[in-house]
Amino acid sequence: MRHPLRTLLLAALLAMLPIARTSGAGTLGVDPTSRIIVSSRLYVAFDPYYPEVIRTMVFKDWDPNTDLSTDGSSNSEFWGQTYRNGSDPGYIVPYETVLGTWQVAQQDSHSAQIVITSQSLNQPVIVTTYRFYADQPYFLVDRSIQFAGAPDTSAYQAYLARFAFNDIYHALRWRTPSGTLIQRGFCIEPCVENDWDGRWLQQVQMSGRTGLSMAQIYPSSMPSGSTIARGYGPYTASGWVNPQAPAGLHNGNEGTHLMIAFSLQPDSVAAIDSLWSYYNGGHFVTAAPPPSPATTLRFAVSPNPAHGLQRFDWSAPRAGRVTLDVLDVAGRRIARLLDGEQVAGEHALVWNGVDVNGAMTGPGLYFARLVTPDGVRTARWVRAD
Repeated sequence: MRHPLRTLLLAALLAMLPIARTSGAGTLGVDPTSRIIVSSRLYVAFDPYYPEVIRTMVFKDWDPNTDLSTDGSSNSEFWGQTYRNGSDPGYIVPYETVLGTWQVAQQDSHSAQIVITSQSLNQPVIVTTYRFYADQPYFLVDRSIQFAGAPDTSAYQAYLARFAFNDIYHALRWRTPSGTLIQRGFCIEPCVENDWDGRWLQQVQMSGRTGLSMAQIYPSSMPSGSTIARGYGPYTASGWVNPQAPAGLHNGNEGTHLMIAFSLQPDSVAAIDSLWSYYNGGHFVTAAPPPSPATTLRFAVSPNPAHGLQRFDWSAPRAGRVTLDVLDVAGRRIARLLDGEQVAGEHALVWNGVDVNGAMTGPGLYFARLVTPDGVRTARWVRAD
């Protein structure tokens, strides 16, 4: 969802909000009346009537005109929605709210803590705490479902972070308990997976030569082999994925904790691993930046659009096995250009456009995927002839 005036509106709101400034630590502003948080990296606007609903979320490094939150016309879907069994209505129903408070519990020069308490008709009380930072591309979420007042036995997902897709290429990534990196699409009907290592879940989209990811990063206490559920909408173009609490008696407080982190390097698995270590090391309570990703892997495709030969360039910091595949828009591999051991350093390869069957590929949109010991890189281009 794109808004030509969003950049000017963000600048005006930032100028109006009470801003806390620190040397080298960015800015942070909170307007409790409008329920708006503006930092150097994020713009977040909660609904003025339904405290749990985030209407707008913009990661400024991506595109100040791009809304990453869900469709503003629907109260049925929103950041932080809770589902039962992957598809049934959850414990938060905005238009059936019987209790709703939105409070600034803490604010200082580098962080702010927002506490939201809500209850829908005949549902348990939900307490959600958000912590935002002045100059960080992430925020923290702590949600407690207080089943003591309304016990249940259903499986449920406690916090569904939604990614509104603006581009044709989007996917999910996670690791299995054995360390295998999995990449999947989103399901029209919720899909259940039982092979998650419990660390992070990543939603990715690509736009031209630029990529964006939103990672859900969890505490080290999440058990390996946990079940996750993933799906679409259904009322918007948003996708979601989240751990699923198993069915059984729920009659006391149960919570979920996570970090939501944005990145312009969606294929940098090392960066997410670094944030996972950072989050579980307890350092997130300060305004210090997370560790730098342990990779300098670079990957580029030229020219774009292509009118003949296609060139691939990459710089690998370590030696090891490297694969390079060409994919079509459906994610099918149409050519494997490289599969073997390589030394560290600069590399290049030229492709003549011939696919695995020896036929010349036609015009259209294509993707290249480079897999190395230091991570995965994806690029896209248009073949014009």
